[in-house]
Amino acid sequence: MRLIFIISAATVCLSIIELISHEQLESTGAYIIEEIQKDRSEGTDELFLMIGSVTSICFFLISGICYLTGYKEIGLLGIFGSQLGAAFSGVLKSAFAHPRPFWKYSEIDALQCSKDFGAPSGHAMSAGGSLFVLGYIWMKNTDRWYIKLFIIIMISIITAYDRLYLGVHFYFQIILGYAFALLISAIIVHPSSINLLQKFGNDKELLIKSQITWLLLLVFSTIFCLCRSPDWDESWSINYEKACGNSFAIEDVIIKNTADSYVFSLLGGLTMGHYLQKEKGVPEFSLLAIIISGFLHLGFINICLKMIEGYISLSTSNFLGWILLFITRYSCGIIYAYFLPEIIFKLFRKNEALEQRFSVLTFKIKV
Repeated sequence: MRLIFIISAATVCLSIIELISHEQLESTGAYIIEEIQKDRSEGTDELFLMIGSVTSICFFLISGICYLTGYKEIGLLGIFGSQLGAAFSGVLKSAFAHPRPFWKYSEIDALQCSKDFGAPSGHAMSAGGSLFVLGYIWMKNTDRWYIKLFIIIMISIITAYDRLYLGVHFYFQIILGYAFALLISAIIVHPSSINLLQKFGNDKELLIKSQITWLLLLVFSTIFCLCRSPDWDESWSINYEKACGNSFAIEDVIIKNTADSYVFSLLGGLTMGHYLQKEKGVPEFSLLAIIISGFLHLGFINICLKMIEGYISLSTSNFLGWILLFITRYSCGIIYAYFLPEIIFKLFRKNEALEQRFSVLTFKIKV
């Protein structure tokens, strides 16, 4: 608990600094971004766009593969790290209501046209949340811990530099995002949290409490994000439209931040699906299991969380749209935590010979 207290205190201090000194921080941050973007080229643009895409999903993907291939506890912890970071980022961005670099400074090139506020970095919170959770579990085996720590730090630095290069975050917004991610991760890997997770599969009362918690968080975040009236500078709309060629208004930001917080409903579905799974079987950890799980995970994200949601019309006054978003994400959570493991397990039971042949092939390749 002492570590959580220290991280909490540091995060509060960083938040106060962001609130009080954001003008100065944004000014120095803009200078750094302009210096970085001086050396832009088509090749580096593509590289950092790819890095942004990879880091936004890879640790969630690794966590999902662990969950679907026999390491449920580790996978679920990593998924919680990623998705709690994503959910809380929507609320926190509405609370800070600070612009992204290319909104405020027309000199900064926008390689991604993000429509939500910039502080704290949601990318840092989501990717960092799962990275720090998985990294902590990885480092529990202290063999060559310094190499593991170096890898984690380098991934964090590359992700941060990517955010700067793309012109979507000031440096302090990224630092603040990592601070919140570290706090979320510390809470998730605390022994009391892990004990709750271990009890979860057989404790109906705990399930009910978790569902109520997710619902309350969702209701609070929805009311807060939709009712918040942040300061808005019309120059942000002008700079956005100039950089991205699309119309842009405060309502777009409110909708995006509110939609991000609806990840709480996904977490509700995940916990329900995990409870329904209980102690059902999963395939052994193998290369074939990893490949199949990876494809199912990516298919889940693209179909369940992107294609379907693309048909939902959201506005600040469209109550039905938010209900549909809740139902969609909650259902997707159940599908992910309950039905995907079922599909993989049944697939492997029917194709044990295939798995054995694949395992032999893998062994021969390794040799």
